[in-house]
Amino acid sequence: MAPARQRILVDHRVLQHQVLRVGSRTGMLLPAHTNSGGKALLAQLTDAELAALYPRGLPASRNRAVTDLASVRRKLEATRRRG
Repeated sequence: MAPARQRILVDHRVLQHQVLRVGSRTGMLLPAHTNSGGKALLAQLTDAELAALYPRGLPASRNRAVTDLASVRRKLEATRRRG
């Protein structure tokens, strides 16, 4: 995955043979705050950098679980703690 501002670019995928398969299509641009790879990248930013990245709040997305920047900050803090 490569960061593309507020979205991540999926540049490859690995297929698994387990029952549960979660994968994205190569070449897709996904909102960084809505998926694990994007959250891992965003977790490396300071609060100031995150605010600068989203000066008008979060862009619209289908993911209704994350609707505001404060929510994202809480999730990123949990990501940082887990490492």
